[in-house]
Amino acid sequence: YNLVELRILPILPPPTTMQSSVARARVVRRDVRAAAKGGFGKRPTPAAPAPPPARPKSEKEKRQDAQFDKIVAQGGVIYECFIRAAGKPGNQTDENQWFPVGPMAVIGGVESLEKEMWAAERPLKEAGLNMYPQLAATPVLGNVEYGYRPRDAPKITEQEIQAANRRGELLNPFSDVVKLEKPAGQLFGGGAFQNPLKALERMTTGGGN
Repeated sequence: YNLVELRILPILPPPTTMQSSVARARVVRRDVRAAAKGGFGKRPTPAAPAPPPARPKSEKEKRQDAQFDKIVAQGGVIYECFIRAAGKPGNQTDENQWFPVGPMAVIGGVESLEKEMWAAERPLKEAGLNMYPQLAATPVLGNVEYGYRPRDAPKITEQEIQAANRRGELLNPFSDVVKLEKPAGQLFGGGAFQNPLKALERMTTGGGN
């Protein structure tokens, strides 16, 4: 035996029959296998791998962030943008859940926001389908609609939802999301859409790039 095996083997009385010799041999083999797996004691838990370093922002992403901050600094209002599966005919899609896509900052009121969301529909939709692949799969197949609400408006809290559940009531945390309706007239630039993927932000101001 080697040193590891000898240090963990139990002290057994000498066998008196062939049967007890066989039993002792089985105990020895069992403890040797345990030593091979566990050594002298419990193995330390391996440390979790360090998270990969954050990818540096590209120059385009830096410009997008600066544009977003500039609009906010000029008094722009930040809205949360949402996406969901479009409803069936005759159903106002109350059954379909809203999914957050990202914030948009605009100067002006809701009319300006709605125009800017339609102007940025392509990056808005691409971001939503990338974040929520189920919206691109059957049966939705990319047939989606959009919504918004002011980012800083009071919202239903988790505590309020839990309290309502205890009373047997149901609170919808997205009940204040306004469905985006297509406006008439020409669309124009002037807002900045900043989605979490950091790659699809709209960057026009007053119609320029």
